[in-house]
Amino acid sequence: MTVYFANSGEMDLSLITLMGVSIKTTKSPIGYFGTGMKFALATLLRTGHRVRLRTGGRWHSFSVVDRAIRGESVSIVCMDGEALPFATTLGRNWEVWQAYRELASNARDEPGCVVTADDLLPDSHDTCWVVEGEGIEAAHRQRSEIFCDSRVLHHVEGVAEVREGASRHVFYRGVRIWTMAESTDWTWNILSQVELTEDRTMKYSFACDIPMARMVAQSEDEEFVSHMLSAPAGSHESRADFAYVHGAPSETFMRATKQLEAAGAVNNRSAVRFWAQHAPTHDVYDDSILTDEDSAIIEEAEQICLAIDPDYSLE
Repeated sequence: MTVYFANSGEMDLSLITLMGVSIKTTKSPIGYFGTGMKFALATLLRTGHRVRLRTGGRWHSFSVVDRAIRGESVSIVCMDGEALPFATTLGRNWEVWQAYRELASNARDEPGCVVTADDLLPDSHDTCWVVEGEGIEAAHRQRSEIFCDSRVLHHVEGVAEVREGASRHVFYRGVRIWTMAESTDWTWNILSQVELTEDRTMKYSFACDIPMARMVAQSEDEEFVSHMLSAPAGSHESRADFAYVHGAPSETFMRATKQLEAAGAVNNRSAVRFWAQHAPTHDVYDDSILTDEDSAIIEEAEQICLAIDPDYSLE
């Protein structure tokens, strides 16, 4: 099968031949490090794919040439027969789906994006990558696990959104960046800033829990909040850390947490601690009946405080 990655605008070939160059036209580009396209080319050629590019009205083909370096055979990536400064071992741990993600992300970062396995005339677009092979076909069939495009169910601007469909993957601005040990009921797409490694993986495993907790704390959707707070113990939702949530929670969060905690239905204890920090004291603690001994201890402590500070008041 052939998969096409097309968009408007001609490609500067320096984006292929130079490391660290990432210049995009969109305000929030997916690409950042300027190495993904090179990793993708190396991966596709290493896995036996045929790769061609049409841009600027010309076709360019990619191949490999073997060279001996220190007695070892190294496959150098070539464009139009000319060796490029990297080998197919670049991104040696990458899988084909990651190469698919890079080419599709580059297309999405430009206007007029089309990614398809249907017949397409490359001449009808300013830039078009044409990739042939079984691996790229499989990646295209599984593209819903690489990019999240399902219906948005819940959204908090600049924080995160929850999309329809269970998933083990976490997405960042629509692109897969992490795979969890367990599946969640919905698909999580982070919108706030996340630090990534050069292979577009989430650098810190806890980074998805922070926007998850922020979204729950700020949501006005009581059904959503209740579902998240009562998620089964051991689930990813039950471990979301609310310690990094800044600002006041929504009234919906406060009300739902109070009701569920009273029923013993909140499995996320971090959420309960966050609620207690913002709740009136009488919502968190029950009134106590003091014994004569308790009263005597309190009175003695108050006398000590008054001796230290005559203006001290228990009120």
